Amino acid sequence: MSPIFVQPNRRWILLVCGFFLLAGYAFGIWYMKTGVGLGWRASQFFFNYQDLGFVKRALVGSLLHPFPVLQTRGALVAISWAFLLVFVGLFAVLFARKCRTLSAPKWTLLLLLCATSPAFFLRLGFDLGRFDVLGLIAVLLAFSAIERGQPLVAGGVSAVTILAHEAYLLINLPLVAAFYWSIQGRPVRRNLRGYAGLLLPPLIVFALLTLYGRYEPGLKPLAGYFAARPAYLAACGGEVNLDAIEVLTRTYGETFAYTCRLFWEKKALLHLPIIAVWGTLMTFFLTSFYRSNGLRRDVLFYAAFSPLLLCAIASDYYRWVALAAINMFLVTILHVGQAAQTGASLKIPAGKATWLLLATGLLGPISNTKSFPLVFLILDWLFPGKIAW
Repeated sequence: MSPIFVQPNRRWILLVCGFFLLAGYAFGIWYMKTGVGLGWRASQFFFNYQDLGFVKRALVGSLLHPFPVLQTRGALVAISWAFLLVFVGLFAVLFARKCRTLSAPKWTLLLLLCATSPAFFLRLGFDLGRFDVLGLIAVLLAFSAIERGQPLVAGGVSAVTILAHEAYLLINLPLVAAFYWSIQGRPVRRNLRGYAGLLLPPLIVFALLTLYGRYEPGLKPLAGYFAARPAYLAACGGEVNLDAIEVLTRTYGETFAYTCRLFWEKKALLHLPIIAVWGTLMTFFLTSFYRSNGLRRDVLFYAAFSPLLLCAIASDYYRWVALAAINMFLVTILHVGQAAQTGASLKIPAGKATWLLLATGLLGPISNTKSFPLVFLILDWLFPGKIAW
């Protein structure tokens, strides 16, 4: 047998994950017909502190603001790819390090589950330009800092990432905190300094964004600002995308009302059953992993589901399911790594449900507005004009 299949090889992991990242990107270009661009997602790269004040999601745009050449259509695509490739590299390192005690069939199956999952690399490529990937990068960096006994560094990374996207607080931070909890092995009260270093920086930043992160003049002046920026218009298709920039002006109450309205407009009742079935299948995989290895459902298990809390205030329901699935894969990898420290090798469920989950890669990447866009494209082809998908 080739040595590449004896232990997880970083180069092989990069190739596999990179292939499915490209597959997701190709699918996005074909399905959304965006060409070489980010569509409405380009807007968030123009949020900045310099002109708009202390608004949410403005960290990346503020760093790019002094360099107009980096805010062109092609440059934003390149930057988005750079984010993705950094994450793939960090994931490859994590996987190779944590899964080195698994046998070749086990780690290969786990890697293929991650790589072909509609929620993971296929989706990251499909949804190019979204800042979710920055949260994933921050998670892996935070894991590394925690393992080195530096919770304050992990807290600082989390705080900075919340400036890029405030949803990190629910999507990623619970998993980081759960990982810290899982390796401490002692009561919280004996390590208050560590927990304070990990949690206070992101919580303080989130509180400041909640209090001061809105663009107070309102949507009309904000739209006027972007309409007067040729670079923005060139990158975003020639017009201001009100839906993309309105996020800077809405309160949480307004966001909730907006979510309720989109629930009906996006025909979520037709789509949610499909993603619920897939999410249940993914949950069954994680549960089977715990059960087959004699693990009790711990704080890591429950932290994986934290992105689903965003369903109450944000309408990208399918996106939250996808991010929860990524968390489930990370939890699996973390447990494999923790077992490896004692010389143990955990089992990766290989039953019919696992192979069915692997086959769901054929459905295409999970979307924001339709659980599996390829499924609804076929339905629309079969029943043209008869069902309002």
